[in-house]
Amino acid sequence: MIAQAIRLNKTDVVLASSGNAGVSVATYALKAGIRCHIFVPQTASKEKLKLLRLLKASIVYVNGTFEDSYFESLKSKDARESYSCHAGSNPFAMEAYKKTALEIYEKIGVPGKIIVPVGDGTHLSGIWKGFKELKRVSISKTTPQMIAVQVAGADPVAIAFKKGLLKYVLKNPVESVAEGIVASESYNSIFAVKALKESGGYPISVTDEEIVRNLRVAITNGMIIEPTSAAALAAVERMRNDEKVRKDETTVCMLTGSGIKTLSEISEVLS
Repeated sequence: MIAQAIRLNKTDVVLASSGNAGVSVATYALKAGIRCHIFVPQTASKEKLKLLRLLKASIVYVNGTFEDSYFESLKSKDARESYSCHAGSNPFAMEAYKKTALEIYEKIGVPGKIIVPVGDGTHLSGIWKGFKELKRVSISKTTPQMIAVQVAGADPVAIAFKKGLLKYVLKNPVESVAEGIVASESYNSIFAVKALKESGGYPISVTDEEIVRNLRVAITNGMIIEPTSAAALAAVERMRNDEKVRKDETTVCMLTGSGIKTLSEISEVLS
């Protein structure tokens, strides 16, 4: 996205983020000499906010969910004058996430299942797009089953899938330790639900209790991940209990965020 902003001679970029995407975009923007305007929920991780300040991002705090931050950004003067780096609407975001599929294929081929924490749904959609294209050009013969992980009570993709819809809007999503995937409407829900259907996959909604338990297990095993990533491990646990993880296939579990950026929150949750 930043490469495209450079091609278009943009001096400013704007996005809404719960933290991770904001840190990434701010890093590339700083390197490119582009001003970065980020709208964040007030519940965003303190460490991520510190990083955003170090990266000289302009931060606007919004009372509400990630989606509230997104809508506030659209109303702002910054949005009207800036190049949009919203992952849910900028097509270059999905092209970037598509590379996850290429990296997985390069290392292990086509796995049986890929488990992805889902906020706006772009990462899952991008991974599926990558594997579909690998098959289309006859590099691979098969595609993986995609599994979407959301928080129970803040899971619009899961609800849409189960209701036979492509999109569903939750009015009052719950709060969760996995703040990176709390959603009232996942902007790429249409693509995410299609990816689940096309791949023969399905969504799993996990609870905070399951997330915290798996976060503790991960850290005990030397994986310092953020709670959002632990949601994916909670899905693995659920699938094992339901005997949906087969011993004769490879399952890839995406751990999408470092816990180094959320140490205060992790310490509070685990204590």
